Amino acid sequence: MADTNNFDEGVIKFNTNDFKRQPMKSSHQLSQLNDIRNRLFRMNLIGEYPIEKVGFGNLSIRYAYPTSQNLNSFIISGTQTGHIAQLGNQDYTYVIDYNFEKNSVAVRGPVQASSESLTHGAIYQCHSDIQAVIHVHSQAIWQGMLDDNLPHTSARIPYGTPEMAEAVQTVINGQSSGVLAMAGHEDGVITFAETVEHAFTLCEQLYRRYI
Repeated sequence: MADTNNFDEGVIKFNTNDFKRQPMKSSHQLSQLNDIRNRLFRMNLIGEYPIEKVGFGNLSIRYAYPTSQNLNSFIISGTQTGHIAQLGNQDYTYVIDYNFEKNSVAVRGPVQASSESLTHGAIYQCHSDIQAVIHVHSQAIWQGMLDDNLPHTSARIPYGTPEMAEAVQTVINGQSSGVLAMAGHEDGVITFAETVEHAFTLCEQLYRRYI
């Protein structure tokens, strides 16, 4: 359950000035991503908090955007799409560049990128083999991971910030796949891997272990 005393889930904290609206093109990566997203939605690991009416959860896949010089560009689900049962192309977007020092993200697509885009970008920078990142919400999984002292970031670091991006890189420490809990972002859990299917499998393993 979300902490309603300090509830800012889904609020974009990075600079959004570099956003150019354009349609999303169908691609193999986008189809793969959407298939996994449908499964996560059915598991209620992506969705919407019913009282606050705020969406949670997002996922991305590495994508070489044609005009980007950033080798770690990616496709990500759009902000506040958690409540939608089945996403279409119009609900995803390209993150073509990002700057942690300036807290900025460059986006091309029909919708603004997820509020966790800086964190996704930081994870892709950790290892060239990382191809997908999944961020879900589950109180049971999150608390279970913290209780079992599985990899996690500090409780002092909030989501969607350059500090969180730096923290996840420290935790990942060059791994190409793994899991982590965001102790400062209630319910927030991340998996990452060499394929989107593997990232989902890691998520599914946590689901079976704690739910």
